[in-house]
Amino acid sequence: TGMVYSLYLLFSGKIRGGVKNVMGPIGIANITGKYARSGIWVLINWVALLSTYIGLFNLMPFPALDGGRLAFILFEAAIGRRINARVEETIHTTGLLLLLCLILLVSYFDILRWLSF
Repeated sequence: TGMVYSLYLLFSGKIRGGVKNVMGPIGIANITGKYARSGIWVLINWVALLSTYIGLFNLMPFPALDGGRLAFILFEAAIGRRINARVEETIHTTGLLLLLCLILLVSYFDILRWLSF
């Protein structure tokens, strides 16, 4: 719930800088390179933390993520029947497209941040 609340704060503009302060794949690769130069134990700790965050993010109840699929399973258990496969597919596809748009947006800000150094 803490991660969901953090995302709410981020996208509602209550965190200073909003999405501009979030790191995407490019920013993560940049930071990982810096940690790699700092020593093996620093890198191992970073990778462990990053893996934990990615795992928790994947469990969010958002379509196209594992947590979204889990939410569908729980919903189906609650109503006692399966949801139409076409409806579920449409929801997950839409979620995936939104997630890809978010990755592109965050990567754009990563590139701007990288170019400003």
